[in-house]
Amino acid sequence: MQRPFAITVLAILNVLGGLCLLAFAAMFGIGATAAAGPGEAGVPIILAVCAVIAGGIAIFQIVTAVGLWTLKNYGRIGQLILSGIGLLAIPIGTIISAVILYYLTRPGVQLLFSGRSESSLTPDERQLVTRDANQAVALIIVLFVAVFGGIAMIGIAAAIAIPALLRARISANEAIALGTMRTVVSAEVTWAGTHAGAHTTLACLHAPASCGDSADVRPFLDRDPTAGEPRSGYRFGFAQRAPQVVEAPPPDEHLPSIEGMTPEEVAKLVAEQQAKADARLAQSAAASTAGGFAIWAVPLSNNTGIRSFCADETGVVLQYGPGVVWSEPDAAHCPAGGEPVP
Repeated sequence: MQRPFAITVLAILNVLGGLCLLAFAAMFGIGATAAAGPGEAGVPIILAVCAVIAGGIAIFQIVTAVGLWTLKNYGRIGQLILSGIGLLAIPIGTIISAVILYYLTRPGVQLLFSGRSESSLTPDERQLVTRDANQAVALIIVLFVAVFGGIAMIGIAAAIAIPALLRARISANEAIALGTMRTVVSAEVTWAGTHAGAHTTLACLHAPASCGDSADVRPFLDRDPTAGEPRSGYRFGFAQRAPQVVEAPPPDEHLPSIEGMTPEEVAKLVAEQQAKADARLAQSAAASTAGGFAIWAVPLSNNTGIRSFCADETGVVLQYGPGVVWSEPDAAHCPAGGEPVP
């Protein structure tokens, strides 16, 4: 039997819709690959699931289109399933799907997909097929306007959603990195307050008993961020700076004899020796340096974070944007060029 124009339009629209969904599936797949990284699972899995769903629907639509084109009953059943699901797309999708369901359930259209030859139909059945198969002019107009409009809306939504997901992921990663930095700084300050102002390693903060503290002392850190895999798209590093103490120069061993000196001369000599001792102590203090540390976080790629962060014993967390060339801290000092995080 001859294929009605409305069925031809449905088959073509299913092919076009399937190809568009295949393109969206590829887009989601590329997004999942770009978002993938060590220690990351959330966003890549969501994008991968979207890619699989879009690809599955695309294949179903293309198979349905083949069935409609060849007037096979599986094509009609496939279109009925798609239209049944489309009823949920309130309001436009509901109207379109309802029109398609009405058309495909007409007795004449059912005869068209029954697999019977035209010669096997009775005159009344042929008249029924002709009447029902050609009453879809309004259906075609609605489909052209709404389906292509729907496809365009899906494309716009996907083009907006994927970058938004990536931006949200980057913001979340940076927030987690900042929180980790501040937690480490707070733990170091707490440790220094109970250890005569000295700082320590992250391993000691996580397991104080391993560094000489009592076994009943609670950990200052829940975990060492530099241990194991990168976390939330960031790689963490830590360096400790031991204090450098410069001893004061020894006093002059050849002190002048006070024999025969008057009390005033002895007092003057004592004052001079005290001044020399004070100068030696000041020289020692100036040459000595206090201990410290630096903790930093660097994104694994531009897809996991934009800013790098660094903090030291001052408690100030510095941020380094894309325009700053990052270099690992030297001697437990944050590199230059950072700006304080608000």
